[in-house]
Amino acid sequence: MAEAPSLLSLCIALVRDEILQRDDVPPALYDLPPHLLDTLALRLPPLALRNLQSGMYVFPP
Repeated sequence: MAEAPSLLSLCIALVRDEILQRDDVPPALYDLPPHLLDTLALRLPPLALRNLQSGMYVFPP
């Protein structure tokens, strides 16, 4: 029997799909703790990374 995916991997997949389907990234995403944002960035495809990076310049830190 296959192992069930973790909650973190399911959430990352949901966020990844959201970033890919929309032009704007939800501002709350930039409030994630650094270790979660790093984990997300490692699992994003190039287009989602570009969308994530372009959104970083829109919202002030």
